[in-house]
Amino acid sequence: MGREKYRFRMYENLAKAAHTILEKAQAAAVESPSEAPVHSHRGTSGSEPPRQVESDPKDVLDLVERIRELVKDTYGDSYDACPTSSTSAALALCRSIAMPDCRGPEHRELLREDLIAVVPRQKPSEFLSEFCPLPPKYMSLPEFSGHSMKGPNCALKAALVPLVGASYSYHGIVPAPVAMVANAHAGPSLDAVAATAEACLPYLTAIIAMGIGIPGCGFTPANDDGLPELHTGLGEIAAEYDVPLILDNSPAVPFLGPDLAKAMVSATVFGPFGAGGPGLVIGSEEMVAPMLYLAMGSKGPSNPIRSSAAHGPSPILPGAEVLADMLELITETHGNPEHFGRVVDKIYDIATSELAGLSDDLKRMLRFKKNYNTLSVEINYEDTWNDDIGFPVFSAKDARAGTHLLREGLRKMGITSISVVDASILVGIPRKTLREAMDPQIDAEDLRRDVQNLVSLLKIIGDEAGYPVV
Repeated sequence: MGREKYRFRMYENLAKAAHTILEKAQAAAVESPSEAPVHSHRGTSGSEPPRQVESDPKDVLDLVERIRELVKDTYGDSYDACPTSSTSAALALCRSIAMPDCRGPEHRELLREDLIAVVPRQKPSEFLSEFCPLPPKYMSLPEFSGHSMKGPNCALKAALVPLVGASYSYHGIVPAPVAMVANAHAGPSLDAVAATAEACLPYLTAIIAMGIGIPGCGFTPANDDGLPELHTGLGEIAAEYDVPLILDNSPAVPFLGPDLAKAMVSATVFGPFGAGGPGLVIGSEEMVAPMLYLAMGSKGPSNPIRSSAAHGPSPILPGAEVLADMLELITETHGNPEHFGRVVDKIYDIATSELAGLSDDLKRMLRFKKNYNTLSVEINYEDTWNDDIGFPVFSAKDARAGTHLLREGLRKMGITSISVVDASILVGIPRKTLREAMDPQIDAEDLRRDVQNLVSLLKIIGDEAGYPVV
């Protein structure tokens, strides 16, 4: 089939061929003999919910304090940590500290106007689930859907700032705007963020951004410390206006990759065992110490953990078993990051070698990026859309509707090591259990087979879309 002139025509054709595409994908899959034919798809950010067990409060408190000590040993005594039962709870704690709930009686008289967080427009973040967007035209975006500008949460606003050089065109069988941000320019984008922050005074309360340093989240140029220029620039703007910079890095593991403390980040949310599992907030004492009070249901005195021991287990803190696993993992990543780095290097070698058979035109437009934080490698194909109709990109609405042909094709092929978000293909290691995250192992033969199956799927979809990949 020839290439269409218009995006919507290409997606119409893919919708008609969807059943055939998925049948071909299942038939083309080369399976590992050690695996069942089809697995539930979770991808690099999937995780089983932690098993909650009855815990002695003193055991929980001891483990929390040991985690805090490890963070302080790494970043200094002015930093702190707060483990949580989920990444959602970690994001909610950050929100409650940086953006006090204006509905409460203690704030109603003090805060008569809306509080505004400035947010570079990257990928959707669960962090923004309690916000209403500015301008209101962004209400249809996935992270804001279901909100009302007149609802009880309307006091929390998120001023979205499009990244300069990015594209937010509609894509997918179920059309929706997709953030194509690999070509964003850090300098002009930071100027736009600073101008928006200035315009939001005196109600500016925070700057919120994604923390995953890959082109698919708008991060390309980096400084000598390996920190993306966008991160460091956001930290400088936040410091200038004396508001926190909060990063949603929930698919990532602490102590791997660049030192975010050097970017003046006030708080970062991690998901040591994958998004959906337990969370960990690391940041300045100013941000994190109050979270410990909230996590333990305490408002005083100077040691929130010990003073709350008599209150029993906290619904926010994980149980002792999960905390012990978390401590073991971050002790390992802190003391032996090279081991985890070698895993990512191996993923990169396999991915690049297996995709070497793609057409020269396509290979020139692919961006391969190691991301040590998330133990994965991004294959970004946004540049296929620079001058013409590119390789199909499926939307978040496609994912909900079951029409995301890349995700559904991977599921049909039984692949769990590869996930897709917009035009980012992420090859990594599923962290479905706590123990699997502690000692990531690669079966090179299985991963190579998964990437070979990915190539087969790209070819099947590309042929139907009129975009040959080999």
